[in-house]
Amino acid sequence: LTRTLTDSYRAARTESGKDREPEPKIGIGRFIVLADSDEEAMSIAQRGYTMWHESFNYLFRLRGSKPRHPRAPTFDGLCAEGQGMAGSPETIIDYLSNEMSVSGANYLVSQFSFGSLTQQETVRSIELFADRVMPALRGA
Repeated sequence: LTRTLTDSYRAARTESGKDREPEPKIGIGRFIVLADSDEEAMSIAQRGYTMWHESFNYLFRLRGSKPRHPRAPTFDGLCAEGQGMAGSPETIIDYLSNEMSVSGANYLVSQFSFGSLTQQETVRSIELFADRVMPALRGA
């Protein structure tokens, strides 16, 4: 679906003559957790996301309603929907290279801190992203 939208946008932009201007950012957003191993990252993400989901949906449940665009109740479900990923730097590089290519996006918004992730887990995830993932994706 995202690729259809990005392709349609770019076609309309070309048709209007605006393709001579710098292309605006076309982004995707993902929940991302990095750790030294896939298993460690997934364990952290699953724990953190459970609390995030409970908190995010609290008022909806209290009022008997649902969010307009609900998220999966588990991190595994979120990953299956293509909205999140947890893994080692190598796993995240592969995942994001594919996501950016398949979606046609040129911008990524990553949610590194959510739910019950500790400050130490979040900082480590961001460090791995900055030190290993960003340099690998810079040329992609």
